[in-house]
Amino acid sequence: MLATVALLSTRTASADDLTSDSRRALQQLVAQNPAAAKCKSRAVAVLVFPDVVKAGFIFGAQGGKGILFVHGKPNGRYRTVAASYGLQAGVQKYGYALFFMNQKAVDWINNTRGWEIGTGPSVVIVDKGMARSSLQTPCIAASTPSLSISKV
Repeated sequence: MLATVALLSTRTASADDLTSDSRRALQQLVAQNPAAAKCKSRAVAVLVFPDVVKAGFIFGAQGGKGILFVHGKPNGRYRTVAASYGLQAGVQKYGYALFFMNQKAVDWINNTRGWEIGTGPSVVIVDKGMARSSLQTPCIAASTPSLSISKV
């Protein structure tokens, strides 16, 4: 399972490519989803993961990299990694965004080592130096049952 996580996170993109991909993914999200557009218009920051890959057969793993935009400007690279088990088979690729609605949430993500969201039977891996946030502060647009975010 850890080998799968390592394989998922081996694709390295330059900071410029990741920033461009993240910006493009956010633009597409807000163009297609009025609720996301409303969240973005009020958000202090948005953490965008344009390409998250999830793969599994009974045991699964997912991973991807993203950019934190504060007031529309890139302000850090982040990684999401998670592992799970249960009835699952296949591979999927998706993206998601986390909208931080106040400065306290942004300060939290910038000043802590990592955080996780999750329920159910899963193992979450947190990297040192990543991001931490309270579940009450971000407006979350995600389709994963469990995830870990960390700063790169």
